[in-house]
Amino acid sequence: MDGKAKNKQVLQKKFGLAEKPDVALFGFVGRFADQKGIYLLQSAMERAMNEMVCQFVVIGSGGSRSMRTFLPISLRGFRVSVPAI
Repeated sequence: MDGKAKNKQVLQKKFGLAEKPDVALFGFVGRFADQKGIYLLQSAMERAMNEMVCQFVVIGSGGSRSMRTFLPISLRGFRVSVPAI
């Protein structure tokens, strides 16, 4: 297993995702703030989930309003968790 594949497997395991090498895995690390375009990320995630099988790892912090951006995703049955890192 090459480095990228191994890193992907470790990331999937750490965040409780299905360990599937053939599924696209997207990541975001940043501050949840309107001026950083977090609303664009939510929109892109929604579109990707409707069009393909994929996984997301989103890590960050910010105001409660910006963090609520991801509430519609969790209400659609997708697991949204805040793991202790």
